[in-house]
Amino acid sequence: MTYGYDLTEDSTRWVSSLAYELKSEVVYTERDVNFRYLMPGSCGTVTLYLRPRADEDVEADIYVSVGGFANVLEEGVQVIRPVEDQAVLDLLRGHILLFTERQGNAPENYRYAGLLTDGHFQYSTTGKAKSAKPGRTDCYEITLYWEWPQTFQDIADNTGATDYAAKYPPALADFVDENRDCFFTVNQNSADPEDLKDGYNDGDQTIGEHVNYITAVINPY
Repeated sequence: MTYGYDLTEDSTRWVSSLAYELKSEVVYTERDVNFRYLMPGSCGTVTLYLRPRADEDVEADIYVSVGGFANVLEEGVQVIRPVEDQAVLDLLRGHILLFTERQGNAPENYRYAGLLTDGHFQYSTTGKAKSAKPGRTDCYEITLYWEWPQTFQDIADNTGATDYAAKYPPALADFVDENRDCFFTVNQNSADPEDLKDGYNDGDQTIGEHVNYITAVINPY
């Protein structure tokens, strides 16, 4: 089946775009066993590498979107299929937030900037050093950051007037106002905090019911 991206390749040299499953930095401990669930409150990184074709500075347009896969039964057999319901994909776009910058040394004090509202960003190699990782020394390392806010109150109470004034940048407030269907399944036009809390929680529930694996899909423009 063709999805428009590849789930096993690690380079766009042979395919147009790549998909990787997100993994959380947050560890949840249950009965002395550590788990890294993807759930509200999770966060993490997406690392990609830019390999220029020539030894000169370049500016690259890159697009990253959030998608998902679900376990489904087909003729009594469980298989994994991509989520195609646009309403669910819109909720993933609003609940799994992507950023180009992050400060802090632990999830409880992270602060973000560079919200990717449409997934597109431009990366310039000018003034940047290449990666020191083995096998990647001819590449530039690009790290993006993602977070699934635990509640809508977390967003409302922690969006600053300037970058790094609070946990989330001011661009997030505009993103919410202009894309309410990405955050709330009900009460989208309400201004009541309780209504918005319920709408956001319902969105989390919808994601949980329809998505088993969350992916970052990466492709150059």
